[in-house]
Amino acid sequence: MKAYFTYLFFSAQYVRNVSLLFLLFVTVFAQGQSWQWGNSGGADDNVNPPGPEKVTSMCTAADGSTYVTAQVGRVDLQIAGNPKQTYSSVGLNDWIVAGFSCGGDYKWSKVLGGYLGAQRAIVGSDAEGSVYTACHITRTPPNVSPPPHFDSDVILGSSAVDVNTFKQTIYLIKYDANGNYLWSTTPQAADISRSTGSQASVFDLQVDSQGNSYMLCLLTPSIYGGAYVVTAKGFHIVKYDSQGNFTGAFALDMNVNAAPYNFKMKRDHANGRIYLGGENDVSIATGLSFGGQPVTHSKFLAAFDATGDLIWEKENTITSIPGDGGVSYGVTVDSDSNVYFIGATGWLSGNISVPDSFNGIPFVNNGTPPWPFIVKLDPAGNTLWQTNGTRSNLVAVAVNGDEVAVTAGASQMVWQGINFSMPASGQPYIARFQKSNGEIIGIERLTTTSNDSGTTLTADPQGNYYLGGRFGGSLTAGADTVTSNGGISDFFIAKFGTDNCNLATESFNDEKIEVYPNPVRDRLYLANPNGQGFTLFNSLGLEVMAGTFGQDGAVNVESLASGIYLLQVLQDGQSGWVKVVKL
Repeated sequence: MKAYFTYLFFSAQYVRNVSLLFLLFVTVFAQGQSWQWGNSGGADDNVNPPGPEKVTSMCTAADGSTYVTAQVGRVDLQIAGNPKQTYSSVGLNDWIVAGFSCGGDYKWSKVLGGYLGAQRAIVGSDAEGSVYTACHITRTPPNVSPPPHFDSDVILGSSAVDVNTFKQTIYLIKYDANGNYLWSTTPQAADISRSTGSQASVFDLQVDSQGNSYMLCLLTPSIYGGAYVVTAKGFHIVKYDSQGNFTGAFALDMNVNAAPYNFKMKRDHANGRIYLGGENDVSIATGLSFGGQPVTHSKFLAAFDATGDLIWEKENTITSIPGDGGVSYGVTVDSDSNVYFIGATGWLSGNISVPDSFNGIPFVNNGTPPWPFIVKLDPAGNTLWQTNGTRSNLVAVAVNGDEVAVTAGASQMVWQGINFSMPASGQPYIARFQKSNGEIIGIERLTTTSNDSGTTLTADPQGNYYLGGRFGGSLTAGADTVTSNGGISDFFIAKFGTDNCNLATESFNDEKIEVYPNPVRDRLYLANPNGQGFTLFNSLGLEVMAGTFGQDGAVNVESLASGIYLLQVLQDGQSGWVKVVKL
């Protein structure tokens, strides 16, 4: 059981005595974390190639608004009950980007695609709540309709196959928090050919708090952003600022000759490092290598510096890929630049007594694979801890204050003595662990009626988790029950945490001030630090700590006794007050 508190901010001119300030706060309430709400979207058919509609990328803004992307069907598409027009007729399907409020209400959505659909869409957000979507759109000749659309905001042009206009496929789009279209841009040249344009793609997107976008792109020989020359096909990071200006690009020190491209990217915005975590099928001659060294096993994690040079690369020791054949890998970082790599593994093929290992450290032999695992490494690539369970893939990972959590779907799973057992098919879950040592906190099951799974996971500054995934029947989260519209599955989003959407409260000339995690065990962070001062008071009104927030916005409160404190944040002659709970 954790205690969660609603807090308010007061301008300094209204506060005369710190001890009296406690009487002005909203009544304290204590409650355990639980599923708060759920929402969904999808069409009455499947996507092409045949498969489920599911959330494929997700981000959460500081106010708890959450944005998702998903590939969707063509027939009777609805997002949270709101009908949406689709464009795809043959080949690939359209993609959507959709927004939901902290309380689970539908905000807005956009459909990206055309006659031939689109290949991919990824979403990110900045500190102001603006939303960025990177997408690979499929271009069409002029004799088919409809042409590529960014919903009703932009209709892209078309030309004959042998004419080198309107052949760009990689786009970055920006919306404000209310879904208003602001701009779109492409790094590809206006005269790029159909062959060159269609072979390039965008695979991932990271957005920092200032709105700088970093796209992981496969680029073919051409000129990008008007100045960046690519002479050989390869993976590059393409950068834009918050206004849509191209700010440069750099190649990653890696090589891959052919698909599949099974890896995910995470950028550490504190130091500019790029991490790629993924899976390698040794039976397919992809030619994957990092720093000139071939990848020879089934799991890998590579670290690059801010210019794309390889720092280190780690692998497991087996070559098989246990699991159901789907995606089972992910990577993220925390505020101390530690790295978390996840996936699923098992024993050595033909020898069940030899478990797999990662970075030279064996996993626990847990019987029949797959074994879901988490490995925490420091920035130098040294393993700090690792843990593995039984009988589940892992598809996404998120850091949430003092916790790290993972998700997938399972029917039976045991992890560090906690038994997750479902009466029927697989159920989406969030497994939560102590970030410091990997000890499990709990496994939170989401109730569904089909064989379903989580696919993406994020967290907000108030300590809540947001789970995206797929479901085929009905899904219940909190007081909400949603039903699939048809096909194999629809996509869903659900919130696990507390009803604390009012924690982001106005102060400092109507700017939002937020601290997280709250409750806190060791390090408390201020969102968007800018040299603000602070004073921390105990429940008696006595000052117990004072200083200035560091560059990373952190204050170490580990030495404080458990209890309720008031944090005064000082900026430009004004002050805001936050109730902080120390665990």
